[in-house]
Amino acid sequence: MRRTMLAAVVAVLLASVLGAGCGAKAPAVSSIAPSTGAPGTQITITGTGFGADKGKSVVQFSGDAIGVKTWSDTKIIATVPSDMKAGGYVVTVVTDAGTSPGKSFDVEAAPPSPQPQQPVTQVQAIEKYATEHNLYFDDPVVKEGQVRSVALVETSAQDANWELWKMDASQGEDTYYFLLARQGLDWVVINGGLWTNQTPEDFGSPMDLTIPTAPEGSNP
Repeated sequence: MRRTMLAAVVAVLLASVLGAGCGAKAPAVSSIAPSTGAPGTQITITGTGFGADKGKSVVQFSGDAIGVKTWSDTKIIATVPSDMKAGGYVVTVVTDAGTSPGKSFDVEAAPPSPQPQQPVTQVQAIEKYATEHNLYFDDPVVKEGQVRSVALVETSAQDANWELWKMDASQGEDTYYFLLARQGLDWVVINGGLWTNQTPEDFGSPMDLTIPTAPEGSNP
């Protein structure tokens, strides 16, 4: 009698265990948002049967597991790998209960890396200023759009971020001077011109920047 009851209890327990195992459903993916994106894009996978905890479950792109940020039974947030090549992929969720039917996702080409911007040099700053202020178009020797050669006159000993430059003058012409300051990585012209009655200090430069005195009868 006892053996019969024990056998019946064991049979019931086995049936319960087997029934529970058979009741576990494979995961199913209902949507992926967005459905396209470049490497690094965060995607949201919604569906059912993912499991409350990730455990050993994974999200796969055409068989390759990808990183997962959050996991719940109905929603997974994952990230497209930064090194994933452009193309079409099949997304699946794999759990102990099985593998979900695949959903398509298109990986776009990664945007090109921005090229570092080169700092503006002193000569480039003077060329821009001279062009904007037409400081050379009256010279028949110089073609429009070209700047005469320029040269450094002096760098401030008080502040090396300030410099005085000059533009070569034709015979009998006055010399154009340019006061430059470095702002960040770029040089900019604070002011430029003949400066017959002005000095660099008038435009905010350190006091040690001065226009050199030309010998009598010659150009500066």
